[in-house]
Amino acid sequence: MAETGVGAPLRSPPPHRVAFVVRRRIFGSGAVAALAVVVASLIMLSPLLSARGDLRRISKDGLSLQSQLADLSTTSAAWQLYMERSIDKVQPGVASDPKELVQGGALVATQTKQAAVLGAHLRRVGLTSDANDLRAAMAAFNSSLNQLNPIAAGTAADPATLRAAIDDERNRIEEVWRVMTEIDARLSSDIIGRDTVKATDDLGLGVWMFFVGRGIVVVLIVVGTVIFGRRAGRRTEAQHRLTRRHEYEARLQEALEMTKSEAAVFEVLGQALGESVPELRVEMLVADSSRAHLRRALTNGESFDGCGVASPLDCPATTVGHVLLFPSSRALNACPYLKDRPSGDCSAACLPVSISGHTVGVTHAVGVEGRVADELELEVLAFTTRRGAERIAMIRSFEISQTQAQTDPLTGLLNRRSLENAVRDLGAEGIPYAVAYGDLDHF
Repeated sequence: MAETGVGAPLRSPPPHRVAFVVRRRIFGSGAVAALAVVVASLIMLSPLLSARGDLRRISKDGLSLQSQLADLSTTSAAWQLYMERSIDKVQPGVASDPKELVQGGALVATQTKQAAVLGAHLRRVGLTSDANDLRAAMAAFNSSLNQLNPIAAGTAADPATLRAAIDDERNRIEEVWRVMTEIDARLSSDIIGRDTVKATDDLGLGVWMFFVGRGIVVVLIVVGTVIFGRRAGRRTEAQHRLTRRHEYEARLQEALEMTKSEAAVFEVLGQALGESVPELRVEMLVADSSRAHLRRALTNGESFDGCGVASPLDCPATTVGHVLLFPSSRALNACPYLKDRPSGDCSAACLPVSISGHTVGVTHAVGVEGRVADELELEVLAFTTRRGAERIAMIRSFEISQTQAQTDPLTGLLNRRSLENAVRDLGAEGIPYAVAYGDLDHF
């Protein structure tokens, strides 16, 4: 049968090529999934890293400043207790206990040092105004102590001057307390409170981004699974169809090899087409010995309203020598023999049948209108038609060779060897026979 682009069998890619494509797709999908995971991880880590920075600033700046402020507050409180215990009892012209003076000096030195450390730290975190206020308050405090120190050492002074110096010192230490209170409030609101709120917000955002990122990863995994599952399913289905086709071809070949006549070949083909393309109604029209008239040689099931073409010369498929597809019998360019059928509108696929190089018929497959035979069905029709035609050609060639070997080419009578074989068989079976002999001159 003539091969065509529509009816020719599909050529599957070699296994190593398929394996390479599959591996490339797997590696490519793995790289995309890994990139998606990395991007999602970075998105999730960004707010978490920001929150960690906020907590570090709280630990490094806020808590450290609060610790330094607490130390200064403790020393200032100790100084106030010292004043109540010692300075308030100072008498004009009477020197205080040297131990008391040494203790007071140590407290003042510690307080001054702590205030300097706290002020430097405040400037480092940007609270320069508070550092300046603290420095001014400590300078005023130390200045008031410079006025009180000579009196505490025994310098004569009137009671009013002593009281004024003590009141000034109290006012200055209260100013220091006021500044420390403002600094503590600012630390709680501007540094610790602000960074704590920011850290909390970043942690909340991080948690939200974590679930969003995980959701994205899950979606990507599900989408990838669906895509590859469908691809794997299509590949499996294609492989299954290919396997079924090969099995069908093998069974058809075995069945045809056991046929000894054209009638047997057509019977096998009809049964094979009934099993392989049950959705289509198929008939094979083959020319008679004169090759002038077509007759129905087979159908794949019950009889149906087939093609009314009478001669191979009238069939469009046998004329062009390749497969013709007609999606609708109502189409303008549909085969004339499809139109106005009693069974109604339909689609059709017509494959020319060639035996020994001569187009002598057509395989006519009818389907529902608008649904033309698909690629697999066309492959089955083409393969079945081709194998059947090849078997018929072989049977005809064998019959011609056998006839030529047994008869005289001029008269068509049995030759000597065939006659001797026939007589021998009759004698072996005990069948009576007679021999007639004629001699024709100048025949």
